[in-house]
Amino acid sequence: MIINGKERGFALTIEAADELGKLCPGNDFRNLGELYAGKTFQDMMRLDIQVAIILNKGYEDARAYFEPGYNPDYLTEKDFAFFQIAEIGQLESILVGVIKADQKVTIETEPIPQPGKKTE
Repeated sequence: MIINGKERGFALTIEAADELGKLCPGNDFRNLGELYAGKTFQDMMRLDIQVAIILNKGYEDARAYFEPGYNPDYLTEKDFAFFQIAEIGQLESILVGVIKADQKVTIETEPIPQPGKKTE
């Protein structure tokens, strides 16, 4: 998503999931679905911004780890000060998509050789 003229990335890393968990009821990431329950519109906007900052930090930290020499450029609350309401909705959709996509785990395995059986 382009924020203040810069393309920004978001990632649900282990570090980001831990930080998000601290916002969730019971400090448990598994309660992420309850994060917005009973909140006012303003509270939900603030939560969206907090979640965006956390997921952006996850992305920036991972990029810096995997790309030596890259200097992280983190989002701050100030970056969202002049967002339009429609942009918050767009941001929320992107964040939900990132969280859903990054929670899916795929594992590639090789067949375990069995004595007396051929493996392909």
